[in-house]
Parts: sequence; C-alpha cells; structure tokens
Amino acid sequence: MKVDWKLPMRIEHRVAKIIAAQERAAWQFRLQLAEQRVAELENMAQEIEPAISEMLGHYYVAKGQVDKPFTKSGKLAVRQTLARMLVGLSGRSSGIR
Repeated sequence: MKVDWKLPMRIEHRVAKIIAAQERAAWQFRLQLAEQRVAELENMAQEIEPAISEMLGHYYVAKGQVDKPFTKSGKLAVRQTLARMLVGLSGRSSGIR
C-alpha cells in the first residue's frame, strides 16, 4: 500500500513556518500559565480515568520514560533492565533475553 504524504508534509511545513515566525518575533512563553494548564489537564485526566477504565475494561498508565531504549549493539535495553529486575525479585533467571 502506497501512502500519500502530500497533506501531512504540507501541514508540517506550515507548522514549521509558524514556529519559525514565532521564534523570530521573540514570542513569549508564559511558563506560569502553561503550568496552570498542565495542572488543569492532569485534574481532568484524573476525573475521567474511572470512566475510561470502566469503558475499556483496563487502562494503561505509563510509569516512566525510556530515554535510551537500545544498547550500542542494537538490542533492546529495556528487556535487559526488565530481566535484571525479575532476576533480582526471584533470585533466579527469568528466561527473558
């Protein structure tokens, strides 16, 4: 299946132009207002979480961020970390590679 990238590219280029114009005009970022908005959105998310869980039957919440998902050799670093955690918990190898 061939994907038509024309529209997404036009949108991306338009957004890049807008951002560049904001940077040139020294667009001010209001940190305090941004922090307030983040708090509002987090409260909204907490309020709707039970309804989402009920509707979907489950709801995944990310517990952290993986900054370096791959090792230098190209293998998944997350699996190694998970394996180390499981070995530490059980005292024996988990079989995860």
